[in-house]
Amino acid sequence: MANLKIITKPVDITAYTDKSRNIIGINEWAKSSGFVRIVMAILGWFTVPFEVFFRRDFGQRWLTPLNFFVGLVPLIAAAIVEMSFDPFSLKQRFAWLSPVNPFGGGHYIISGIIHIYNIDSIMIPLIALYLLMGLYHLFKIMWRNRAGIPLHSLDDGTSRLRWISFVLMWVLNIVATPFLFIYWLLIPYRQRKGKRFPVLIINKDAFASVFAEPALVFFFAFGIYGVVHLWLFISGVAMLVYAQMKETIRRHKILDFQDSRIESQLMRDLKKSLMEKEQAKKSKPTGKVKQDKLTKPLCDYPSLSVIIEETNKERIASPSVQP
Repeated sequence: MANLKIITKPVDITAYTDKSRNIIGINEWAKSSGFVRIVMAILGWFTVPFEVFFRRDFGQRWLTPLNFFVGLVPLIAAAIVEMSFDPFSLKQRFAWLSPVNPFGGGHYIISGIIHIYNIDSIMIPLIALYLLMGLYHLFKIMWRNRAGIPLHSLDDGTSRLRWISFVLMWVLNIVATPFLFIYWLLIPYRQRKGKRFPVLIINKDAFASVFAEPALVFFFAFGIYGVVHLWLFISGVAMLVYAQMKETIRRHKILDFQDSRIESQLMRDLKKSLMEKEQAKKSKPTGKVKQDKLTKPLCDYPSLSVIIEETNKERIASPSVQP
């Protein structure tokens, strides 16, 4: 159940706001605010490039050609601003990879690449990589459709960081086990008897989407200066917001199935109870009905005197024949 992957439709801020108990009114304000909808739409543009970089095997209606070209907008905008107004050079953006840094080997590698290829902008190679990988994803979607390989059309893809998520999940689950064990002991024994011990994180796909991918983007954002830093930071926030919304929609879909099953069982129990009561009412006789069944004959027969009288009348009307 935990690894069930269900996506109802592309992420929409109004897709789940009616599913939760609303006691503070923020959901209603968000749905009625045009500004919030515009902000959410623009943030969605920033999520597309990193979905292309970090994920594979998209559904046909998730990564559409229109979404692919919309993902180019923040990349091209960042490249234009970087080449026009950014005061930081490419070497300065990677200053955190200095020789004194524990990861200092990367400083020489990046400096050599910049010197050999005379690269002045980091966004130009990223745009080229985005075009290459994005077109490959679109080609794979087309090939899958023509090859007859079924895949949910709204599948958001499989993260390439699942192995990192598995390691992080393993570490966090070990750290959280003592705390969960204390809470588990507080549950009455009759309720937890025969039940498995709970694990903090069990869904690698959800953990990769909500934590691993945004964390990696923030890691690079805080290590690079200039316009690229701003683009990475906005992209990290957008990925975090949309990942939370996406997992909330998926979780609400599973809860809808669960609630439907519970409500169906309650309706079946209620119907069965009513039928049993009605059947018992029909089969159980009252005292008056029982008395009628004992006294009332099965058929209406004439009395004995009437039978004798009718027999005598027949004999007088037709005299007997002498031998």
